[in-house]
Formats: sequence, structure tokens, C-alpha cells
Amino acid sequence: MRVTGLTLICCITLGHLAVAIDWLALRALSPSPSSELWRSAGLCRLASRRHGLNRRQQRICRRQRHLMPHVHVAALHSVDTCQHVFQWHRWNCSSAQFAPRFGRDLMAGTRERAVVRALSSAALVRSVARACSAGTVSGCGCGPLPPITVLPPAPVGGGSDPGSDPDAEDGPFKWGGCSDHVPFGLRTAQRFTRGVRQKKAEPQLPADLLSVRVDRHNDRAGRKAVHQSMERRCRCHGVSGSCSARTCWRALPPLHEVAMRLKVRYGRAAQVTLRSRRGRRRLVTVHAARGRLKMTDLAYSDQSPDYCHRDQRFGSLGTADRLCNATYGSPGDCRVLCCGRPYRTTAVLHVERCQCRFVWCCRAECKTCRSWRDQSRCT
Repeated sequence: MRVTGLTLICCITLGHLAVAIDWLALRALSPSPSSELWRSAGLCRLASRRHGLNRRQQRICRRQRHLMPHVHVAALHSVDTCQHVFQWHRWNCSSAQFAPRFGRDLMAGTRERAVVRALSSAALVRSVARACSAGTVSGCGCGPLPPITVLPPAPVGGGSDPGSDPDAEDGPFKWGGCSDHVPFGLRTAQRFTRGVRQKKAEPQLPADLLSVRVDRHNDRAGRKAVHQSMERRCRCHGVSGSCSARTCWRALPPLHEVAMRLKVRYGRAAQVTLRSRRGRRRLVTVHAARGRLKMTDLAYSDQSPDYCHRDQRFGSLGTADRLCNATYGSPGDCRVLCCGRPYRTTAVLHVERCQCRFVWCCRAECKTCRSWRDQSRCT
């Protein structure tokens, strides 16, 4: 069912509040972030004028310029990862690449805006936390380790030890190495994505206040998602690889794994509104059957269009001429992606290198293989 103009007219007026993710425009500065690039103080002013940094973010840029290459990396990874995980959906995150000139899908309080905010916050936490452990950020280093230093072997006869890590293999280990500094990444992301000071960030108009509260909730959900994704990695020590002892540390997984978690939460996102309770306005779910809003949930205030048809008023590019998969039930199923419209399948010549062999020294010789493959597109 398509969303009418009346459904979204209120949220289109809230576009000026989307500034906190305008920093994704930093990806346009360079495809290769580096410390050398950010040595110039003038780049902070340029980023403010053309690449989405607001006044507070520009101040962070000037005072902590050593962080900016990692903010830059987060901007690149946020958009690339979003487009990758949503490539077979009707909404494919294409408008994120146009920051700071977002489409209406990211200006309104939609679930699409929710997932982009959460993912960009998660990417920023991860980028800074890993930079700390790599020693490329001044003022931080290795992350804190859990208080338990040694895990005892699993008890004989089965059963789990109550003090053991559920992710661990059987056997003792010692905490060591250099963990990703997630606490520092969390603090940095919270300061940077909030953008403006808290006292000035509470609008009086109910619609504006709702937008700010929803954005903050989704930023926090993104930070929590990456924090919860930390995993234990170990290195064995022993004669001939016997692994008689292990040293373990905490590390963050690839951003794609966090994005896949957020993609699931995008599908289950809760529509919310503001209600006064005990003199305070709180976010509550619109539908009582949905239950209480959790900190890990993504939240939205405005319904999205179905993205089947092109409609610039609502940021929908439509699915006409989109690649789809003719295999039933597969990702990008043409029956779903094309919204019930017909699709056309044509044979496309595919050319690739094949049957490669190594020739001493030092090159590879390959043949050129050609094959015809079916390619389907929505009409």
C-alpha cells in the first residue's frame, strides 16, 4: 500500500533536524582517509561548509584533529556497508551517498533514517575503538580487559562452569594482548553524533522534540549494537602448536556483522510517539501489542512509502530498472523487488579471466572465458 502525502507531510518539515548525520558527507573528501589529509586546520572549515559538520563537530575537528581520519573512515564504511546489506531491498540506501543533501527518506522520521543513524554511530564507535588499539590515536590505547584473568577447565563429566565464558573453548586462558578500546569509542561517538549541546537540543515543539528523541534513541541503539558484538579472540602458546596455554583479548567484528544485526532490527522497528509520564515526556510505542520500547530496538515516528514507485516528495527512487533475481525466494526476488510488476530477462555476455597458471618467475597466464548469463530487471 502506498503512503499518501498527508501521511508524511508533517515529517517533511523536520528535515532541518537531520544535521547530525550530515557528517557522512566526509566520504566525498577522499576515498583514502589519512592523517596527512587532516593536518590542515582549513580542512575543518571546508568540512563545515561543504561536508556536513555542524558548529560543535567543527570544534571537535579543530581540537581533536587526530580523531578525524577515523571519523572519515566511519563515514566511508557507513554508506558502503549500508548499501551492501540493503542492495536487494526496495530501499537500497542509495540516498545516503548524497549527504548532506539527503532525500526525504532520510529527512523524515522513517525507519530508514533510524537504521542509517544507528549504523553510522556503530561505525564511528568501531573505527575509533580499533584505532586506539592500533596505536594511531593519541590519548587512548588498549581497551580494558575483564576482571577474570584465567578461565578454569570445564568440569569433568559435562556441565558448564558458572564462571566460564560461553563463547570459550574448553581449557584455561589468560586475558592479555590489546583489546579494542570500545569505551573510548562509545564516548567519542556520543559526543560527535549528538552535535549540539544538550541544553539546546530539546526543542519545545512536540514534533521537533519527538524527532530529537527518536534520533538519540537510534544513535544509542547503534552504539549498543556494536558494544554487544565484541568477541573474544585468542592466540595459542605451546610446543609444536599444542596450545597448552592461550592469551585472549576482546575485539570487534567486521562492521558488516553489526550491520546485519541492525538490518534485522530495521525489519522489527517500533513506531513511537511521545507521552507524558510523571511530568516527563517519554518515547512509547504506538501499538500496545508491540510492548515496551527496548534500548536495542530501532524506533521511527513516521511511516515510510513502499519504495515501489518513483516519488521525489518522499525520497522514493522506485524499483524500475533495478537488477533482481528471478529465482523464487532468493535475495532480490523479482516478484518482491518489482512490487508485482513484470520483469524482463536478457542474456548478457560475461567476460572473465580463467584457467590461470603461474609461470616462473613471476607472472600468471590466464585465458579469457566468455559466457552468456541471464540478467533480470524490473520494468
